[in-house]
Amino acid sequence: MTSSTSDLPYIKPTPHPENRFKALTNNCSDMPTLFVDTQAPLDVLVDAANYRIQAVTQVLENLSMRGSIESGTGDQPN
Repeated sequence: MTSSTSDLPYIKPTPHPENRFKALTNNCSDMPTLFVDTQAPLDVLVDAANYRIQAVTQVLENLSMRGSIESGTGDQPN
């Protein structure tokens, strides 16, 4: 005699809970551009933020240097 129990559907396990990553949408669109791991250690988050700030600072410094070099070449007398 066979049993008439129905098998439950297979639910694939997820590696992370659905609410682990928080999307930051602090820009003009609703598309998130940065996701923060809410379960990451604080020192890892601080290091990642420091890296991003240093990268942006370097880009801005390079742009300002480029602007001063380009504007300085036309000021030299012949």
